[in-house]
Amino acid sequence: MKTFVAVLALLPLASLAIPSQPYGHPPPPPHYGGYAEPSYPQPPYGYQPQPAYPQPQYGYEQPKHNCTVEDVSEIAEVCTPSLVTSCEQVEVQVKKIVDGEYCYDVARTVCTESTQTIDNEICTYTYQKKYEDTIGKTVDVSFTKESNVQMVTVCQPGYGHGYQAYGHQYCKEVAQETQYNVPVVTPIDVPVRVGYPEPVKSCVNKPVTIPQIICEVVTEQKCVVQPQVQDAVESFEKCITRLGEPNCQRVELTLPKQRCVELVYGYAHETKKHEEPKYPEPPQYPQPTKYPEPTKYPEPQPPTTEPKYPAKA
Repeated sequence: MKTFVAVLALLPLASLAIPSQPYGHPPPPPHYGGYAEPSYPQPPYGYQPQPAYPQPQYGYEQPKHNCTVEDVSEIAEVCTPSLVTSCEQVEVQVKKIVDGEYCYDVARTVCTESTQTIDNEICTYTYQKKYEDTIGKTVDVSFTKESNVQMVTVCQPGYGHGYQAYGHQYCKEVAQETQYNVPVVTPIDVPVRVGYPEPVKSCVNKPVTIPQIICEVVTEQKCVVQPQVQDAVESFEKCITRLGEPNCQRVELTLPKQRCVELVYGYAHETKKHEEPKYPEPPQYPQPTKYPEPTKYPEPQPPTTEPKYPAKA
């Protein structure tokens, strides 16, 4: 029982190791000559049938043709066009460039510099203290005593507080005299001495020397050599090229020719005779079916001879 469980555990790993279509090639259709899985009788004790295993597929595609390249000689006619040139003399009106003299007036300004002294009076102001006598006004404050009589109501105190007081309360008016001081302002004149700054002007002569520029325009004539255009006639040779008769020649060309032979491949598989399993007490389960190894074919080799092409003319 433990052996059968171990084989079932290895089946997912075997299916992952063999890809269905490796390397991007379509698998060839397998052909096993009518081989079928062996059938077993139904065993007792609730035996479950053996699971069916998928047939392995291989993604290698065999070559279908065996090709070789041979050289074949062909005769071809190669023609190249020819050119014919004819020339003649023609006269053409042209413009010639000659040297000529051009004169013009040039005016320039010539300046002379001189100096001139000018009197310059500079005045400054200084301040000094000046005093003057004048009359100032101020006030003298004095106080006078005044009295005022007012009537004040005086009441006899009762017993208790608030609404719980008892007895009668007697009040009367009494004359009360209040005395206070009243300020009195009296203006008076006071002699004062006032001092203020007085500006005093003082001037000094500082002569200044300034530059004086006198300019005048001087005109003179200058001449230069400049190019001028002159009409002339010159003779040239004019040539015309046209197509002539073609120049043909026969050339032997060596061309590659490919020849292919179709290849047919088959698959051969060995078959084994499966005996009917025996179930001893306790029952034993059969081992999983072993499939034959696939046939290995040699890889196709590229052709050893390279095609030969004709050399360029």
